[in-house]
Amino acid sequence: MNGHVNAEPGWMELGLRGGISVSSRRVDFEQYELFAAYRLSPQWAYDSDWIVHTQINATLGELHSDEISSVIVSIGPGLTLTKPDSAFSMDIGSSPTYISDPEHGTKDLGGNTQFITHIRLNYRFSDRFATAFRYQHMSNAGLEKPTPGLNIQSLELSYRF
Repeated sequence: MNGHVNAEPGWMELGLRGGISVSSRRVDFEQYELFAAYRLSPQWAYDSDWIVHTQINATLGELHSDEISSVIVSIGPGLTLTKPDSAFSMDIGSSPTYISDPEHGTKDLGGNTQFITHIRLNYRFSDRFATAFRYQHMSNAGLEKPTPGLNIQSLELSYRF
């Protein structure tokens, strides 16, 4: 490991994503979000040319099922693993999340307070634009009953600053 590298804090990206949950071969939920990522200073470079940097991820969106829609808001930390000469990168994160209506028909998500963890595979197809696949798990972490959890797979398009 080469060590800590100072990076200028600033906006990394702004984008839109849409995703679905799939269980028993049917779509139960749809989720649409506007998202943004802000780069923080800490960044680490490794001998293999890989760079790990920290960020704050924020989202504002809608969770929809059975004619019921909820506002969903999240903000939390993330890490990105990237190589300067590669169009691919990967990031992970975990965010406290608020959902305006946790009851969607017969599916009760177990309270307004949720937590989202995600992994995302990114492909930068130009200097300013990227696309990604994201897999996330949302759960109330046992704060309330029930604790069903919800998995969403989504595709996204983003503008990179």
